[in-house]
Order: sequence, then structure tokens, then C-alpha cells
Amino acid sequence: MGLALSRDLQPPRDFRAVCITVAREVTASTIPYVQALAESMGLPRFPGHRILHASQVEQCDSSAVAAMMTIMRGAQSMGYEFVVCNPSPIVRRYLEIYGAATYLQGRILYSDDNGFLRSPLLPFVPPYVPAPRGRWDIYDNGKVRSIIPAAEGAVDIAPVDLSQYAIPTVREVVHQGGKTRVLARVPKQHEAFLQVLRYRFSTEEAAGKLDMLNRLHDWYRAKGFDFRGLYLWQAEHHPGELTCVLAFRDRAHFDQFQTLLKVDKGWMELTRPLGEPSVEFHRLF
Repeated sequence: MGLALSRDLQPPRDFRAVCITVAREVTASTIPYVQALAESMGLPRFPGHRILHASQVEQCDSSAVAAMMTIMRGAQSMGYEFVVCNPSPIVRRYLEIYGAATYLQGRILYSDDNGFLRSPLLPFVPPYVPAPRGRWDIYDNGKVRSIIPAAEGAVDIAPVDLSQYAIPTVREVVHQGGKTRVLARVPKQHEAFLQVLRYRFSTEEAAGKLDMLNRLHDWYRAKGFDFRGLYLWQAEHHPGELTCVLAFRDRAHFDQFQTLLKVDKGWMELTRPLGEPSVEFHRLF
């Protein structure tokens, strides 16, 4: 990972933009719902630049190109700019098929070797932070609101953490129109995002504390949250060392769980006797 400079991760205080991390599927079957959801929130009328991260798209069709052009025209009508970042191969093919690549000349950006994006059109371009189901980040004069467009509606999550950006590690050289371009490709997506909580108790306390942790996990399961997995580990040679592992699909899925904990605080009574654990975050590949 390259050294992240503050200018790469910190937007200017007067920065206004809607940064859209496009979901893996953008087709005629998904776009109308997402557009209606955005319209219900007033996003098309939000005064700011429009930035599309299109690197994780795996399925798309002509309606994706039409939606992209609608977003661009909306931004321009308000006097703001529009850029597309690291379009995946299938997105590039559709842009070329429908002639949009030429129309978007100068507005298609590719990350540098450190994963950062720069354009003379914009004072700041947020780096790509993975969100397989898509995410909307609304930058409004120093504040960020992050939303996941879900089946149940627009779900607010914790503001995007730009320090979690993904660096393109595979490069693709494309020869086209007498020019050679080096394009950024998205690295392999991680299989799970893990929160690891480590507790240290005396051997005499271990059995009772393990029972408390089991009750805490039972509380989590009773809420119906769709964890990738919940695990409790006890060190073989040090029974007082207990480790909880909570597995999520990705960082956005973890953020949804944090929202649940803010709404329902029943877990606090269960965790109070356990004390403060050391907390780590890992990605599982």
C-alpha cells in the first residue's frame, strides 16, 4: 500500500458531491428501483459533482449507459462535473458499443499506482472503497452521509472510511486508436470482513465468562442479523484467553450491524461484566 496523503483522503471543506459506488449488477431489472429510490430522496437535485466508481460492475446492459448519461446531464445542468472511475471491462465495452466513451472523453479516470484518482475537473476524487451491493456517499461541505440502496429502502450506514480504500494491483494495457493506456483493474474481492474481539480473564473466571459470551451471541442471533458467521475461541493452553469473531460480507455489512446496535441497546447489559476487549479488523481472502 502506498503512503496515503491527506489530500488523497480528506475532501476540501467546501466539497459537494454525490459519489456513487455502483453495485455489481446494473441492468434493466435493477436500475428503475434504484433510480426511484434516489428520486424519493432528492439526490438528482442535490447540488454537487457526480462521481461514479464503476470498477466492481460484473453485469450491465444498455440501460446502465442510459442511466450514466442521465446522471451526467443532471450534474451539468446544475453547473457541476461528472466523472467515471475505473470502469470494469464490461462497462467499457458498453460505453464503446454505444459511442459514449467518446462523449465521456476526459471524464473517465483511472487510479494511479497508489490507488488514488485525480482530475483537472474536480478538486477531489474519493478513492474506491468496496461495496458490492453499491453505496451512495453524499459530501456536503465537510460532512459525509453514506447510504446503501437496499430492498427495504435507503439504509443509512456509518460515513464511508476512505482509509479503507482498495488499491488496484493488476494492470491492463489497452492499445486503442493509436494510443496506449494502462488501466486499473479491481483487486480480488475479499470473502469476508472480520471483527475480532480478544478477552483475557483468569483461568478461574474462564467458564463463567465463556457462558456470558455465549449468551451475547445468542442475543445477536435472536435479532435475525445475517452474519457470515459467529465464532467463539478459547485458547487451549490459556483457558482465560477468549476470542469472539464476527464475520460479515464486507465493511458495509459490518456498518449495518453497528446501526442495529445503536437502535437496540440490549447487548450493553450482556457485555458490561466482560470489560473492554482488544479489537481488530481483518479481511478474509
